[in-house]
Amino acid sequence: MKHYVTIENIGPNTAKELLATVPGFQRKIKGSYVSKLAAEMAKGEWRLSPDALVKMNGMLVNGQHRLTALVRIGRQFPFIVLTTKDEGVYGVTDQGLKRTVADVLHVHHGGIIASAAKLVVEFNKGLITPHGRTWNPTNICTTSDIIEYANENMRELTEAADLVSPMYRRKRILSKRMAAALIEIGKKKDKQKAIDFVTRVYEGGGNNDASYDMRERLIRNAASNSSLDQSYVFGLLIKAMKSYFNGTRSAVLKITEGEKFPTFE
Repeated sequence: MKHYVTIENIGPNTAKELLATVPGFQRKIKGSYVSKLAAEMAKGEWRLSPDALVKMNGMLVNGQHRLTALVRIGRQFPFIVLTTKDEGVYGVTDQGLKRTVADVLHVHHGGIIASAAKLVVEFNKGLITPHGRTWNPTNICTTSDIIEYANENMRELTEAADLVSPMYRRKRILSKRMAAALIEIGKKKDKQKAIDFVTRVYEGGGNNDASYDMRERLIRNAASNSSLDQSYVFGLLIKAMKSYFNGTRSAVLKITEGEKFPTFE
């Protein structure tokens, strides 16, 4: 059974022709993923991928998300194309272990740094809501955004990860990624104060400030049978840290229905 591998520059017209051959058994298009790919392509961040487009017996069985994104932005990009008659190829498509951002960064605390960087980028772009994420084709958090932010802020992200890791082991009421992200967000105003807030949330010590209120809320949440959504928790943390910086306290620490996600200005 022969296989042919080529590198081809594919534009919108060719992409449409290939997409017309997608078989009925292929998985459905995931719009949010297409938006993510299209944003990367539009920003010029798309590179030749070792993950080939696969044409099997004249049908496109791998690559429909990438080609759909390409059609959306109307640009041309190079792709590795595998042409084959071996139907067994379909069974191993997408079976490789994808590299995570942490794999790409290849640093100590890579997982914490990558996930904290992602959270900060999403927060800065206004993509987080109290109940999840919002999708906007022109404003999304791409892998390149996360890697760029992490590399530019590597020293401080590493310091934050070093700081929160032992505190998390002692009291697991706040995830390491959220804690590191809070320090990273708070550093623009006062890094030490952001560190103090996170430390007090983990270890106590504040009886009459917003860190105490947040700590108590997290302890109650950890013991509850119906835990709060993590996006909502992060919103409460931002709101509490802002109050801590301002020396104020909320009567009730919550995000009301219809309230926008808290900012840190």
